[in-house]
Amino acid sequence: MKTKICFAAPLAALFFASAALAQTAAPQPQAATSVAREKCGVIFEVQGSPPQSMVLPSIHLVTLGESDSFALPADAPKGVKAVQCGRDTIVPFRYDYKVIEAGMPLSIVAQGKVGVLEIAEGKLRFRMLSGQMSKSEQDFVGAFLDAAQVAMLKKQK
Repeated sequence: MKTKICFAAPLAALFFASAALAQTAAPQPQAATSVAREKCGVIFEVQGSPPQSMVLPSIHLVTLGESDSFALPADAPKGVKAVQCGRDTIVPFRYDYKVIEAGMPLSIVAQGKVGVLEIAEGKLRFRMLSGQMSKSEQDFVGAFLDAAQVAMLKKQK
């Protein structure tokens, strides 16, 4: 099953204003044996206020495994709308789709680029909000989307 990569400019990138989460190493795909650097947090809303971000050192998506599920940690604020991680690469990690299964989009910030992993029209997609992916990053993201979509469909059966 081929999954299309969607690229779109944001009309309002207010959810992803916390570029401070970004790391500054060269982008590369996650290797199964590597320990990737990541700093994650959440985007949340408090009634009557604009969306806010909060770094939560208790979120570790890089450690998710096949049998794990994602849940917000106990120290997460109320009103979480999205998870956001600053990383070495814009390419999603193998089990990042588990955030989507938990009902939230995942924003990835890397080297001035911002992308979001989300469900649109019943399909998993990765949309660039800021910056552009290289051809190799696009290829890795396409392979990730294909594998993640299959894994998510298997769980639904």
